[in-house]
Amino acid sequence: PATEGEVAAGADGTEKPRTTVRVVAMSDTHGFEGMLHVPKGDLLVHCGDIMPGKVWKSSAKEQLEDFALWFKSLQFKRKLIISGNHDERSFFQKVIRDTLGDKVLLKEGETTCLGLNIYSLPYSNSRGGFGYTPVPPGVDILLSHEPPWGILDESLFPARDWSEAGKFARERGLERSPHIGSPSLWRQLGRV
Repeated sequence: PATEGEVAAGADGTEKPRTTVRVVAMSDTHGFEGMLHVPKGDLLVHCGDIMPGKVWKSSAKEQLEDFALWFKSLQFKRKLIISGNHDERSFFQKVIRDTLGDKVLLKEGETTCLGLNIYSLPYSNSRGGFGYTPVPPGVDILLSHEPPWGILDESLFPARDWSEAGKFARERGLERSPHIGSPSLWRQLGRV
């Protein structure tokens, strides 16, 4: 991050003063958010898997409502959420939007927040976590639920064929892939 007084090129090519934005990121809270110590910051992002794998309360919807109230109580200038693979339930978007507002839950695409260009890639069953569209140039923050290939993506189940990741490994002469990350996201990061 730049410090106050530095100048950065804007998307339109003009120079604009830049200030520091402290970003706090989290993901995979799975119902344990109350155990977290969340540091102070300007922008809070949750990169998916809010919903727990098991329902501890009377309903999964009640657990999600508790998360939304907890997230709302955190003091940040802005908050953003993308969904993870555990968050694809019929009521997820409605509860988040009803509690936190329309500008919090992001779909795939670009947005600007606190002067930062953000590109979001929430999990999608339709692509199984793979096959991303190109990430545009000029992105300051990339939000994704899945990691790119080979970056903190080692699997406990290396014998599984992880679709595009398995194909990607075979193309490189690897018998089995211990990685579950997205090869297409990996290629995009190399370009960006």
